[in-house]
Amino acid sequence: IAAGSGVFNVAIDAGTDTVYATNNDDASVSVINGATCNRLVSSGCGLVAPKLAAGDYPDPIAVDPAVGTGYVGSQGGVSVIPLTP
Repeated sequence: IAAGSGVFNVAIDAGTDTVYATNNDDASVSVINGATCNRLVSSGCGLVAPKLAAGDYPDPIAVDPAVGTGYVGSQGGVSVIPLTP
């Protein structure tokens, strides 16, 4: 799956079949559609994943689907991001 540069960590929102991958080298989070790119279905795997901005050197990520928010730890603190690109 084409994601950002330096993929470092992932979080999954099972309710929406969405995978979020932190990209350490370009300060972003890639958003991957797990419904169209997974072990059983690969039709969406060739697409470039959209990215959300995050802090410098993002690493840990946690998602809270109840409020549609992601929390990304970075060198400068924690970025709060919407779970849609």
